[in-house]
Amino acid sequence: MKKTSPCFLFSQQNISVFILMILLAGGCRYLQWKLNGEVFIVTKGGENVRLGLVTVQAISEDKMKEFIAKKSSESKTEIEKLQKEIEKAEIELADAEKEAKSSEKERDRRFAILLNSLASKKADSYHKDSVKIHESKLNILIDKRKNLDSLKSKQNYYGSAAFYFNDLPDPITSAKTDADGRFTLFISRERRVALAAHASRQVSNKKEKYYWLVWVSLDEKPPGNIFLSNDNLTDVGAKDSVITTNGY
Repeated sequence: MKKTSPCFLFSQQNISVFILMILLAGGCRYLQWKLNGEVFIVTKGGENVRLGLVTVQAISEDKMKEFIAKKSSESKTEIEKLQKEIEKAEIELADAEKEAKSSEKERDRRFAILLNSLASKKADSYHKDSVKIHESKLNILIDKRKNLDSLKSKQNYYGSAAFYFNDLPDPITSAKTDADGRFTLFISRERRVALAAHASRQVSNKKEKYYWLVWVSLDEKPPGNIFLSNDNLTDVGAKDSVITTNGY
């Protein structure tokens, strides 16, 4: 009986492994959808502004749901906590406004006395004291307004897309848009993912910020082109949006 050469067996094994790897690689690609998309903004004048170098991330449904549940709970807690501080700050501001108005009236009253007393030293000193008191009350009023604005700003943040985009889960895959705002992702079939992207654009002296967090279902057929634009920003309440934010 003729013996098989060890070299021949080794070659056969290598060839088999190589063929298996090709089949597996082909199968993996077969089980994936090629997802094409575009990121752009339509201006009030009707111009399409394509956004390049925007990172688009695909995040698994399970991770995203867990993340959103945690962030929503944190958002609710912080908003309620800040609301109590805001209500207290509003009362303090109202009191400060009353005191500022009262000190203003007293300053004006003392100024009238000064005019009627032919600028006596006593009346002049009396008036200067009232001016200092009014300035002090105005400074308190300004501080109270700043404090209230700061609290409202913090509260708005916890309902904003910026809050939810802080520490997003690791993506399955990601891609950057080209100069025309186009991107391509390969994602496994029979899976729903969230596409996350954010961008900014300088408009005159204002910086506009855009956030997208959109569900994409990958079942029996390719989803076609995905458009991230004005109608599915997180603050417009789109049907396929993962969250609805306040646009802050």
